[in-house]
Amino acid sequence: MAAMYGLNGGSQFIAAGVLAIFLGSHAFVNNTHVGLIVAFASLVTAAAQPLWGVVADHASTKNKILMIVHIGIACAAWLFILPRHAGFLTLIPAVFVIYSLVYIPMSLTDTIVVENLHSVRLRYGVIRAFGSGGAAIAAFALFVFDSFVDMRPQYTFIILFCTTLLALIPLRFIPRTVGHAHKEKERVAHKEKERAPAIPAASATPEIAPAARRTGFNFSAIIQNKRLMLLLAYGFFTFVCIGCQNTYFSVYFATDRGLNAGVGMYGLLFTVCIAAEAAVMSLGYKVYTRLNIYTVFTMIQLAACIRSMIMYLAPNAAAMFIMAIFHGHVFGMLFLRVAPYIGSIVKDEMRATGQACWSVMFMGLGPVIGSALGGLITLRFDLPHVFLFSAIALFVTAFVFFILFRRQKAVDRKEGFIAV
Repeated sequence: MAAMYGLNGGSQFIAAGVLAIFLGSHAFVNNTHVGLIVAFASLVTAAAQPLWGVVADHASTKNKILMIVHIGIACAAWLFILPRHAGFLTLIPAVFVIYSLVYIPMSLTDTIVVENLHSVRLRYGVIRAFGSGGAAIAAFALFVFDSFVDMRPQYTFIILFCTTLLALIPLRFIPRTVGHAHKEKERVAHKEKERAPAIPAASATPEIAPAARRTGFNFSAIIQNKRLMLLLAYGFFTFVCIGCQNTYFSVYFATDRGLNAGVGMYGLLFTVCIAAEAAVMSLGYKVYTRLNIYTVFTMIQLAACIRSMIMYLAPNAAAMFIMAIFHGHVFGMLFLRVAPYIGSIVKDEMRATGQACWSVMFMGLGPVIGSALGGLITLRFDLPHVFLFSAIALFVTAFVFFILFRRQKAVDRKEGFIAV
């Protein structure tokens, strides 16, 4: 499980961190185009996450779906390595294919790990920290390669190809995890057979199938789950702001459109940032798991606000390394607390779907709006102003959700609910 997290983390860093730099390396792509294409990539992710979540919940094993997705990512990476994109006609389809797959493995792995925590000795935070470790290794690999060769953005997708294929090895050893909807379908079928053994199979099937289908994706169950809806709203507004800054940060930091530090230095910066994530998840586990979940959510938004202000104020690449402290607390606390929390507020048969809904906000819908807004900001202001507006929006959002979380905390006490 730890190895899966590490390799998936490396893949996600390449896909998320380098796309904007890759886009900016093309002469026909301007700053506004970067924001719109990244928004499109996030929109594809938002649409793909719930679809794959439902497929995983209905699959004979989630492991099989995970393997199919990894093979697809490995093949899609070559759409960025081989072709020389001369226009949007080839670039947009390539982005569509890879972003319909690349974020799926982490949410599926989260689901598998949460369901099998009883069979492992390590705490969830320690296991999840390996995802950040893998991303840190991938980031450091960019720094090392750039020290020896002129690291072009498309070369980074070779690393994506390699890490994705390597992930197939530990996938063979993680626990076999049956989709809950599939398990329920088998249980209903078995129960029906015991009740009416004399009924032929052909005539019994129509009665079993509707009962089994009720265990699948249930939109009304998601809407009626007030805790999940509050979490999804929080994720949406938080990642509109964070997505806005993340889209343009790599372009600003690494290219001549900003600090011009280079791909290698960008890799080194995120080696430190992601190492900070791992430190928060492993070393800060006892502290952050004891805090109320709503307190943690507020702390995340405030840390993200400070992170964004550092992006705006840092005069050079060296000063930008200060943001690693706050980056680690934003994503370290998110990865540490959100997946177990979702597992405690949704039904067993909808765990993968619940994680997918969060991923829609975390990696899809939130960044879609954020990237598009960032693109609009660059029409009138210089790139650093994207980070300033993002910081202001995060501060306002933190205040609003602080009030909402206080009300929800009172409801939890009244209902006797204790967050995981």
